[in-house]
Amino acid sequence: MFRKTPSKNKTLFTEIRKEFSTLHERGRKRISKILIKYPKQCFSGMVASLIVSALLAFIILPFEGSQQPGADQLMEEAKVLGSGVADEVSALFQIGNEAKRIGQLKREVERIIAQEKIDLQDSIFLENAISELEKYQKLNSKDHED
Repeated sequence: MFRKTPSKNKTLFTEIRKEFSTLHERGRKRISKILIKYPKQCFSGMVASLIVSALLAFIILPFEGSQQPGADQLMEEAKVLGSGVADEVSALFQIGNEAKRIGQLKREVERIIAQEKIDLQDSIFLENAISELEKYQKLNSKDHED
């Protein structure tokens, strides 16, 4: 029961060939006899099958079978899911752009504050920057999830 079966140089293909070689040989001999006995009919049948296949492929529309009732619903859910993901990604880009803008405003405000004297353009810029930063502060306090 625990003896190993010797399997040197044995593969699945060789074992299958050994098992079914007689059937294969008999089938090959029968087909070759038919082809030798009726060559014109076999050739005509081959050409006819090619023509019928070409007609079916190019003339007849492909069969579209009945769709499952849930297939349309699944496609709609996939579209909604895709748009949701796109909305999330665009929101992330918008947050990134706002963060860049806040960083730029902060650097400019710090640069202007570091000056001893500021001119009219700098004071106007500071007023606009402060109002914009206050707008971002109001938005961020509403969006806080804690």
